[in-house]
Amino acid sequence: MTLPLVPAPSSIAALGGPGFELDKRVRITGPADAAAALSELIRVRTGVVIASSTGSGTGESGTATGSDSPPIALRIAKGGAAESYRITADAASVVVVGADAAGLFYGVQTLGQLITRDRDGSRVPAVQIDD
Repeated sequence: MTLPLVPAPSSIAALGGPGFELDKRVRITGPADAAAALSELIRVRTGVVIASSTGSGTGESGTATGSDSPPIALRIAKGGAAESYRITADAASVVVVGADAAGLFYGVQTLGQLITRDRDGSRVPAVQIDD
């Protein structure tokens, strides 16, 4: 899979399926600064205003604030290489996990580049990215 990402991540794998639809129902969970940065990226790229429900971002689940709210979960999980991240996106959710705050920042920036917009709306393709 070829995507116009700068800088190019270490690996990109297409997961198949329609990808994740970005609309006003979506909620961002995770550290406040990362959630605010992603919310602003989405607003600028799509015009969609996304709410966030912030937390530590270190838990296992990125549960959104309503049962009908598709989640974008932002987390830090210690143990990976410094500044590394993984993005997993499918129709049900998007999860960005950074090994540290810098990795989460880079993951959010990459996620912003993944957003596409057409006459049917805005979405993130179904992918797994490691960097």
